[in-house]
Amino acid sequence: MNKRKRRLVGFTLVEVSLFLAVTAVLFVGIITATQGSIWQQRFYDSVQSYAEFWRGIYSQVSNPQTVGQGNTETAIYGKLVVFGESVDLQGNSVNATTDANYGQQIFIYDVVGDATGTGTGSVVEMLSGLNANVIMKVLDSRGNTEWIPAGEVTDYVPRWGAEIETTTQAEPFTGSILVVRHPQSGTINTLVSKEVIQVNGALQSYNGSTGVMERLLKSKLDSFEPSEIDFCLNPYGYGVATDNRRDIRLAKNARNSSGVQIIDLDSDENRCR
Repeated sequence: MNKRKRRLVGFTLVEVSLFLAVTAVLFVGIITATQGSIWQQRFYDSVQSYAEFWRGIYSQVSNPQTVGQGNTETAIYGKLVVFGESVDLQGNSVNATTDANYGQQIFIYDVVGDATGTGTGSVVEMLSGLNANVIMKVLDSRGNTEWIPAGEVTDYVPRWGAEIETTTQAEPFTGSILVVRHPQSGTINTLVSKEVIQVNGALQSYNGSTGVMERLLKSKLDSFEPSEIDFCLNPYGYGVATDNRRDIRLAKNARNSSGVQIIDLDSDENRCR
């Protein structure tokens, strides 16, 4: 009887295993590349969002709104931006060692002052003479005097969990920045102080028996001075060492949104590496 050779149909076990192994490698490569692309896009979004946040500050200072309908005694002169407050807008404590959001939440207040007055000198001297503050005295429905936040009080949080650090890694950026118009010339000035002005804390603790609210900003004005400011945006969050931090810079005494600069990651100007 003749034996007929049968032709095998399909693949051998070795061929199937090899195919599956190659497919798995390709799949892992695609997933890794996709995740890397998503991460890069998110970090790009967080950098652009933070830069636009500052450009928006300059736009708002250039085009100020009025303080309350028909208010002719008080004017808005700019913005106070505070990093590192220990109390949020709801009065909740923010602990630097235990709160994951410490250093992320940034608070923005209108700088208000007397609408009219006399005086000359620097923007700080002029604002001091006009009793500049971030709050104003108003009458409530019963005619009682109260202190309340003037104009807008808002906050900003960097996108996708990024963290704002100093040029020193794992050190959250803290301090206060004034972007204000000179009351006479109208020129915009950018001033920085290393001191964290605790506006929310003062609002929460105010009991009406002291003048702390009245002196809140005025007593701190001398600590502000023109300085170049480097914000280091860490895509991995606070405390994670990385060479991928991006430098967003405010030029010394920036006058408008053109003073907001995004420094290239590989540039020698990048102080965040």
